[in-house]
Amino acid sequence: MWGDFLLRTGRLTAARQLTEDNLLICERNRWNHGIARCDRLLARCDLIEGDLDSAEYRLDNAAATFRDGDFLVELAMTLPDIAEHRRLAGDLGNAERLCTETINLAGPRQLVPSHARALSIRARIRTDSLTSTDGTLKRDRARDDADHAMRLSTMIRHLPWQELDALEAHAHIDAAEKHDQGWSERARTLRARLSPSELPPNPLAATNPSAD
Repeated sequence: MWGDFLLRTGRLTAARQLTEDNLLICERNRWNHGIARCDRLLARCDLIEGDLDSAEYRLDNAAATFRDGDFLVELAMTLPDIAEHRRLAGDLGNAERLCTETINLAGPRQLVPSHARALSIRARIRTDSLTSTDGTLKRDRARDDADHAMRLSTMIRHLPWQELDALEAHAHIDAAEKHDQGWSERARTLRARLSPSELPPNPLAATNPSAD
């Protein structure tokens, strides 16, 4: 959870270091569930760094572990990451299918954070598909997904990070349409509040001086 927060707040190096250390502990104790969670977070680091091959390998391993163990909450957290990987790889059809699977899994179980995140990613996917023959329909459905994610993260629950995802999804649609409706500025404002500039770049050094 700390690694995820570090990554969310832009401290990728610290997030990777912490998670790699955690992975060694999980492997030593044969905690397969923990290994899968570490793989998922390291894959998120890989995606930010553009290493799609490593991310795919880690995400596929994590998803297989969660499916085999019937860890539905963790699976619902992992499928959107796989969808984002497929989006970045250009496999938009499979990416959208994975988001829909997440929504069908998370919605009835009230897994609101995963539900909202999947909607925001699907909004991006549908935006990237605007060149298809049904581009207008895709655009409308992308807005609907981003709006739904906003409602879940602000009205159903108070989930600032998922709200940011929704704002950035709207901004992604604006960029594709070349029409600024103010979503990018709202996203920048919220991101600055959630990840202020005064955060230490490597908080691991406070508990482990060798981390510097």
